[in-house]
Amino acid sequence: AAYSAGSAWLPQHQFDPAMVVEPASLVSLGGAITSGGMRALGGAIGRLPGSWLDYVPARYRSSVADAFAGAPVASVTTTDMIVYRQWGGGADETGSPWFSPKPYTRPGNAQRYLALPEYNSAQNVSVFRIPAGTTIVYGKVASQAGQVNFGSNAVGGGAQVYLPNPSDAILLG
Repeated sequence: AAYSAGSAWLPQHQFDPAMVVEPASLVSLGGAITSGGMRALGGAIGRLPGSWLDYVPARYRSSVADAFAGAPVASVTTTDMIVYRQWGGGADETGSPWFSPKPYTRPGNAQRYLALPEYNSAQNVSVFRIPAGTTIVYGKVASQAGQVNFGSNAVGGGAQVYLPNPSDAILLG
């Protein structure tokens, strides 16, 4: 639903075109654009100049690129942003740069749409806050089905947030 808890809306009179991602990208990430404002990934974001590669440490660029379907977008949060981490099994609660803008209530759905590795049972969901002014990279999750350490159901298609500096995320619970 467009009016979900944790969403950030900008009234029409506060709308700044410089902070909008392309409408097709926003819609593919589960966002909505209305005449009254916009919602993007649970918080307002502003697009950064240059390529998303400029914001990802060089040693991680290849694996980050493989995790996204198409080119992700580098942005800076203009308000605090609430994100979620699905974890369990061999996946830790903290330390990972990967988050979702929405929680999954069923572990199987998280594994499927976030294309999680087999060792991540996704049985737990933790809430994090990414402070305003933080650089993020976001986009659509690529399929990992058939890749080493991924099950056949890791088809992707959900939205994900990569945090170049995972310590920027503040665990809320």
